[in-house]
Amino acid sequence: MKSPAGPVRSRRTGACRRCLLALLLTATVALLLASAPAHAIDKYAAEFLNIGVGARALGMGGAFTALADDPTAVYWNPAGLVFARGPQIWAEHAEQFGDLVNHDFIAFSRSLEQANSDELQGLGLGLIRSAVDEIRISTIPPDELVAGQHFVDENGDDKWNPGERLIFDGIDAIPYEIDSVSEMAFLLSYARSLGRTLALGGTVKIIRQSLTDNSSFGIGADLGAIYMPSNSLSASLRVANATTTFLSWDSGNREVVAPSVTLGLQYTRAFEPLRGVVTVAGDMDMSFDNRKTASAVSYGETVLGSDFHAGLEYWYERVVALRLGATTNALTGGAGFRYQSFGIDYAFLGDHPDLDSTHRIGGSYSW
Repeated sequence: MKSPAGPVRSRRTGACRRCLLALLLTATVALLLASAPAHAIDKYAAEFLNIGVGARALGMGGAFTALADDPTAVYWNPAGLVFARGPQIWAEHAEQFGDLVNHDFIAFSRSLEQANSDELQGLGLGLIRSAVDEIRISTIPPDELVAGQHFVDENGDDKWNPGERLIFDGIDAIPYEIDSVSEMAFLLSYARSLGRTLALGGTVKIIRQSLTDNSSFGIGADLGAIYMPSNSLSASLRVANATTTFLSWDSGNREVVAPSVTLGLQYTRAFEPLRGVVTVAGDMDMSFDNRKTASAVSYGETVLGSDFHAGLEYWYERVVALRLGATTNALTGGAGFRYQSFGIDYAFLGDHPDLDSTHRIGGSYSW
């Protein structure tokens, strides 16, 4: 497959039987790891890792695991690093839901060449930061708040009840201090091709969460595979949190992030009448943490939920791109531009019914 954002995916000689066996083994291990008991899983632990990265990928609705061929592969599918141009750096910023949450991502990737070897290798590094800054926190304990002075007593019982409206502005404002909540993940990825049609990769991620009073630390791993029967078609498998990710809080609590499995497919074709390249992609996420999804199937205490993503990308003269995407809950869109070694991408996500839309912009440079 030839992608405008990356080089031609070379097909190296190798044993096809070994490739298929390795892919089947990876899929089997993924399903076994993902069948953790539902009662042992914390549904929304480390939820910031599910936001997604990359304006290109998100503009296509997150249907990117079979297409990942740039530094964002450290998140979407580490196996794609064998196809990434190298070296390349990617950086982006987003203000989620208007300006409510700041979300930043930076990544680096490069190919690793070996003498006298037909195998491709890739290395990637990434950093994700999601934060809510400038949070006003009252310095007065809730039981010391005074009705009519610190808050509007909507219930008429002269005491503050959870959910009642507070007054932060004015002469009698509640004294407060400024703090922030941040979540970070450092990603280290490695990928290697096996023969001419299969690439495998893995990502080790270190997670750090900091709240106003507590913090957590955790380590997890993702696995990925891309099977490419032709230069135009590829299928993918990604297992996020394949080892089951554990988060330890300084309060003594522990959270467990369940494995999830994503299957992907993409087809790319050049259209000479359009003077460009068109890519159609689709992903299906399968989770095991009992969250609300588009569809779900129960296996005893384990509930398999699934969500779907679809994306379309058109590159004109390999310089300007237009993108459309769809997820279970929303439509997305975006655009891209490439000039020599520089690139810029934009994505629009209207993915929440009650909050403002998200605008994401990112830039890349390769050398």
